[in-house]
Amino acid sequence: MTNPKNAVVSNPDALAILNEMQATLRELLKLQQANRADNVRGGFSEFMPLKDAAEFLGIKSSTLYKYLSEGKLKRYKKGERVFLKRTELEAWSGLNAKMI
Repeated sequence: MTNPKNAVVSNPDALAILNEMQATLRELLKLQQANRADNVRGGFSEFMPLKDAAEFLGIKSSTLYKYLSEGKLKRYKKGERVFLKRTELEAWSGLNAKMI
């Protein structure tokens, strides 16, 4: 009887899949750590840049700019950068689900 660990390692396809998954997980961890570091440095732990906010809402950036100019959403600035509050986006998207 073979050891299950050895069986997986001896299968080249399974090994390739595991290596790819491991690399993907490492990339995701790096992104998460970088995001946390950016949030801590910028003091915007619950704030999103415009591009991320548009993606979060499932709309184009141009539509988000329109909503901001119409005063439908509140913007926050840090220097030249504009952010939106995640909790406000969640609440707004729930109230306006039919609109977006």
